[in-house]
Amino acid sequence: MRPHRGSWGRRATRIIARTLAGAFLALVGLAAVASVVVYRALRPERLRPMVVNQLERTFQRRVDIGGIGVAPLEGVRVTDIKVHSRPGAPEEFFLSAEVMVARFSVSALLRGRFVLSKVRLVNPRVALYRREGGLWNLEEMLLATRGAKEGGGLSLPPLSAAEEIRLEGGTIRLVDPVRGLDTTLRDVFLSVDDFRLDAPFPMRVKLAGDGTFRGKPHSVRLESDLELQLAAFTDERTAVSVRRLVGNVDGRPVSASGRVRNLVLPDFDFKASLPALTSAEAQELGVAVSSGIALPPSTWQLRVRTTAVDPSTTTPGAYFVDSFVVAADPWRVEASGRMNARTGAVSGVVKTRSAPLAAAGVLYAPWAEQGLGGTLDATLALGGTLAKPKVVSWAVDLRGFSIAFWNGKRFSETDMAIRAGEGLKDLSVKVAKGTYIAYSNALSDLEAEVRLSSGDLAVPRLDVTWNGSRFKLKGCVRDLKHWSRVAVEADVDSLRVDETYSAVENLIAQRLAEVGKAPQKDRPWAEAFRFAIPDRFPDMTGRLRVGGVRSPNFSAQNLDLTWNLKDIARELKTVSGHFQMGFGPGSMRNITEMQKAHPLVNVLLIPYVEMHKIRQKSRVSLSNAVPTGLDFTRVFGDFKAGAGLVGLNFIHFDSPPFQAYVAGQADFPKESVDLNVIMRMTEPAQNLPYSMVDDAGRLALDVSLVKDLNKPEVVFRGRKVGSGDIEKGLSEGLKRVEPFPDLDEAVACRRGG
Repeated sequence: MRPHRGSWGRRATRIIARTLAGAFLALVGLAAVASVVVYRALRPERLRPMVVNQLERTFQRRVDIGGIGVAPLEGVRVTDIKVHSRPGAPEEFFLSAEVMVARFSVSALLRGRFVLSKVRLVNPRVALYRREGGLWNLEEMLLATRGAKEGGGLSLPPLSAAEEIRLEGGTIRLVDPVRGLDTTLRDVFLSVDDFRLDAPFPMRVKLAGDGTFRGKPHSVRLESDLELQLAAFTDERTAVSVRRLVGNVDGRPVSASGRVRNLVLPDFDFKASLPALTSAEAQELGVAVSSGIALPPSTWQLRVRTTAVDPSTTTPGAYFVDSFVVAADPWRVEASGRMNARTGAVSGVVKTRSAPLAAAGVLYAPWAEQGLGGTLDATLALGGTLAKPKVVSWAVDLRGFSIAFWNGKRFSETDMAIRAGEGLKDLSVKVAKGTYIAYSNALSDLEAEVRLSSGDLAVPRLDVTWNGSRFKLKGCVRDLKHWSRVAVEADVDSLRVDETYSAVENLIAQRLAEVGKAPQKDRPWAEAFRFAIPDRFPDMTGRLRVGGVRSPNFSAQNLDLTWNLKDIARELKTVSGHFQMGFGPGSMRNITEMQKAHPLVNVLLIPYVEMHKIRQKSRVSLSNAVPTGLDFTRVFGDFKAGAGLVGLNFIHFDSPPFQAYVAGQADFPKESVDLNVIMRMTEPAQNLPYSMVDDAGRLALDVSLVKDLNKPEVVFRGRKVGSGDIEKGLSEGLKRVEPFPDLDEAVACRRGG
């Protein structure tokens, strides 16, 4: 007979119930056993030496704790922790905390291991101190514990047993005596998930603080998300990644991000946004800058990599700055370079491109008053050592450059390129266009090339328009530092004498006023000329050619002046050398006006005026006794200077109506003159004594100009002049002419010149 189906259901229910009841009793028994095991494992008298021992192994310092116990829901609870500092630290304790709660893994504990899953520090205080050798106390601790093994008993921060670490309401004091830093960070919050020494883990930090830096008070608030790879601090896997950093310093917002890879041979990637910074604020931070400097809101980027001495070692060999960029609208500066890790030798390049000079006043307030304009391209090559860097060379390109400086002097719309070596030993300046204005004079259409090399200043080209005249010049200044010798060659298309003379007079007057002196207009011209020479003046050689000179009463072509003078000084007492001057053909008008206006010209005109008077008297004509004008063919002279005296080897004057030969000397220190003049009219004369005409019947006289250089007297010598005396005097004078130095060599700054 088969059992009834309902009886089977009742039997199954009884079996399940008995099984569940047995399982429950077994679990209760296991729980009881586990409770006994956990209780025995976590007894305070057993935990205290374990915790103290592990903390001392972690921090490599003496550790004291107040109480210790087990909270069912929290874990191990340690109160009044004190990690002592080493001698010389600014505070007694490296770390102290009111409470540390460590949550443990029960399953691991049942297997005989004590593994933390979470550590929380409440109101900790940390003192970070930098020693004179440069090592921070935290670095000492990390380096001392980097060989610790994971899981070898109770592990506490900063080892890697805990999966989570929380630091709440913390206080950190940072002390760096060398840099004058003493700052306390408060309300520090730190959160670490899955803290490990051999794998990446995230970290979040929040803090606010205040303190002093180099004697000035400061405050800071920061919040940051990071990822760390400690790799037990033993290999190239170490890394710190700042994914986000925001906050403010002294109320000014800042933000940054970056990454450091391989703390043994570090590579950096860094980017930060900083607020505006004035020189006063920078000085408060301990940065030595001049007043008036200001940096607008800026972005900073840095990329650095480190290479080893060789592949078999982790010793740094060199640090390479692949990129360093500072951008402060509208300015942008870029740099790159390297530093030898052993010697500290550095090399690098700093540059900026298309920088608008009109905005320079934002960087340095006084520049706002200089009328700066145009754009700047600049490149600096750096060298030396990190302790003593230097500029090896630099290059500047200015386009549309304008600047106003002392007493109204200014450049405008100038294109200029400057290249220089270390300490300006080698300098090159090229100007493609521009205008320079000073003392009410404008030098326009400026084109120039200037080079400084081996102490010499060479000017291969200087073209400029001044006072309506186009000057083309080239030259050389030997030993620029001592201004020893100048060579110059200049060509001028045309020169308006009176306007040029007035412009020079005005320039001198303004220059004297600039240095607090007044011009002495009543001083005789010779004295004024002597005292216009500065105390220190270089030896000079050169040549000036002018296509045409003109004034209301005078015009001439082909002015040619060549000179070689030495020992030039005020009062002309020591000057020596040689010079020549010639001009013509030309024309003079209103001779009486010219004699009054130009004393030096008067000395040259006196012979002709006197001859003209004699000729008119011989014709029994008193009309036009003084000539009104004179057309001439050529005036040419050769002169020699020595001990302040100017010797006239000869002056030859040739014109259709009149010819003359002059020789003698002028004493500039004494302002006296002693000249012999042989002169004649070209047309035969009548009604004149025999002694006053030459063999061809032409009026011919031998006279002397003597005494006052400013107003010489005419003395007739009464000698009968031969028909060839002028030609003979010129021939003898030409034989005495001395050659000039090679001007091409001199103006090119070649050592042969």
